[in-house]
Amino acid sequence: MLRIASYSKSAVVFLQLVLLSLTITATVPSLAAKGGNSGGGGNSGGGGDTGYTVAGTVSGLGNGNVVSLMLESASTQELQSVGDGSFIFDDPPLSRRSSYVVSVSATPDGVSCLVENGSGTINKRDITNIRVICSADPVADTYTVGGSVSGLTGSITLSNNGETLSRASDGTFTFARELTDGAPYNVVVSNPPEGQSCSVVNGSGNISGASVTDVDVTCDTVVMSLARLEGAGDSIMRGYNASCTGNTGLLDLFCYAGGDQNQNSFLDGSNASVVSLLDRYVAQMGSFIGGKSASESGSEMTAQDKNNFATQAAAIVASTTQPTVVVVELGGNDLCNRTSDQDLYSAEVWENSVRAGLDILVNNLPEGSTVYMSSVPRVQDLRSVGLAKQASESGVNCESFWASYDVCTIATASDTYNSALSESQQLYNEILAAEAASYNDMAATTGVEVVAEYQAHLDSGAPTVGQYAFATNELNGGDCFHPSISGQNKLSEILWNNNPFR
Repeated sequence: MLRIASYSKSAVVFLQLVLLSLTITATVPSLAAKGGNSGGGGNSGGGGDTGYTVAGTVSGLGNGNVVSLMLESASTQELQSVGDGSFIFDDPPLSRRSSYVVSVSATPDGVSCLVENGSGTINKRDITNIRVICSADPVADTYTVGGSVSGLTGSITLSNNGETLSRASDGTFTFARELTDGAPYNVVVSNPPEGQSCSVVNGSGNISGASVTDVDVTCDTVVMSLARLEGAGDSIMRGYNASCTGNTGLLDLFCYAGGDQNQNSFLDGSNASVVSLLDRYVAQMGSFIGGKSASESGSEMTAQDKNNFATQAAAIVASTTQPTVVVVELGGNDLCNRTSDQDLYSAEVWENSVRAGLDILVNNLPEGSTVYMSSVPRVQDLRSVGLAKQASESGVNCESFWASYDVCTIATASDTYNSALSESQQLYNEILAAEAASYNDMAATTGVEVVAEYQAHLDSGAPTVGQYAFATNELNGGDCFHPSISGQNKLSEILWNNNPFR
């Protein structure tokens, strides 16, 4: 019994050993299979210490827009043309404990993107929670500038910060360019209708959260309250000998002795062959009267013993009916009355004489008046033009007449000082232009505009009296010095074309 019991106990122990052996055999291969995955943890895409990916979603692009994404880690990866939806960085996969940064490297115009959860460290699992959220940039509100025009009789051009707009009839207007809140605007009249002046109300300011609609442009027809033309001048203004065609016959000499021929004056002559300045003003502005009572043959701009500019200016402003426009034509005698180049007036003397006359006119003429300074003609051309006239026209002997009557000897004598004359004539005209500009700068205070006709030449090279070379038929045949009827008409044409205030 004992043996059986002992045997039985041994059998049981043996059986237990066998079972244990089977259990170990079955277990060891399984452990071996899992032993290499100790770094993977529970990741779905990785394996061990490598094989991890970075992924996420893009949203908010819309309209087929795409972005480019950048992954910076041990290596750099870029995904281009990524639209709304999911994305993944997996080439190459990342290793465990790698740091990563995801950013947006390119966006469409007008789109901004931010990245959520865009950086971190790989830790036993793939990264799947990166969010790239995009949206259109906010568009700043914009506003227009406009208003209304009234009183128009022609075409007007308005300007706002360089943008122009034209209208040919009354009504509303709106500039095409839109402005952001706070932007400045400044509406001005850059080109008024002919014969009208226009004012602007509410034309400037800054945009304040709404479009500007109250710019008010009002135009009125210019009506000259005192339409009178007056002249300060010398024998040229008085049409001296304009109709004379010869100087060798008795009748021709009678013509020369006749002196002033006011009917042929470029200023206000009644001769239909001379379209005078007065005629031109009447044609443009209607009722207009003229006169030149202050002018006198032989007058200079400077001389103290003659009827100079200041003397004539005082007579003009003392008139009961003061003029709207004063034309000043002086200077030829300042050259011709000199006997040599040593006698020519200096720049200082000439300048002071110009100022003396302008001071009187500017300080005493009605507000809105204009003083128009004709340039000094080219007396230095007299000899050459007179000799050409003498050679081409019978009954005209310019050279003999000059010598007999001492006509502008500094220019017509055989030893004429042409170089000195040219320099002085140009100098005087440049002084006229400079002084006129200086006085006109004060027009806002004085109310009187001043312009020198010679300025047209300085600005654009336009032919002026001081630049014009008279033809032989534009000098009369009596003294071969003063303008003929044709020359008077030419003076009127040049002076009219070069007057910006007509």
